[in-house]
Amino acid sequence: MSTAWKLPVVLLREPWKATSARILGRAVVPAVGLWLSGVPGTPWTGTIDWLVLRIPVFAVAAVALILWFFAIGNISANRRVVLRCMPTGSIERPRSLQERLLKIPQEYAIGKTVSVTPEHPQFMSRAEPRVTLYAEGTIKRIPLHGIAVEDFVAQANGLLKGRGVTFVIVEPEGPPGFGEPIDDTESTKGDAS
Repeated sequence: MSTAWKLPVVLLREPWKATSARILGRAVVPAVGLWLSGVPGTPWTGTIDWLVLRIPVFAVAAVALILWFFAIGNISANRRVVLRCMPTGSIERPRSLQERLLKIPQEYAIGKTVSVTPEHPQFMSRAEPRVTLYAEGTIKRIPLHGIAVEDFVAQANGLLKGRGVTFVIVEPEGPPGFGEPIDDTESTKGDAS
């Protein structure tokens, strides 16, 4: 039975705390850059005396200001959605305005069973844990913002009931030989003679 008539289901939203921290964090670079370099066409000439240094600092501040506007536009466009199930049954990460502008392909995972693999944690990241979804297609490094992987999978499976899609946790595999005991008897034989 087709599910194309159904509305998209939001599986994961970014918390307001993380959104606010990102917006405030992205505002720091343009604010400091414009304070140091000054703003052309205004009386404010900045705190850096040399024009040779003010120009690159202003350029960095201008690019950071554009990215800050994109961050605010992304909140408006995507409504903080990190992961959603489309009416067709595909799981998608909504593209940002920058990705749409640069025509970066949509990340998706399609299939009746979607594997959820926990990623290795990063140092001091509040977005941890992160997971990667595998099916036909891959969505990499989805931040769960403190939600346990098991809880995320249970919540997603509850929301996906009737859509024909099931999330399953698959533990990541290490490199070949990872976790196996090391046999060092060969190396000690040569040392004894």
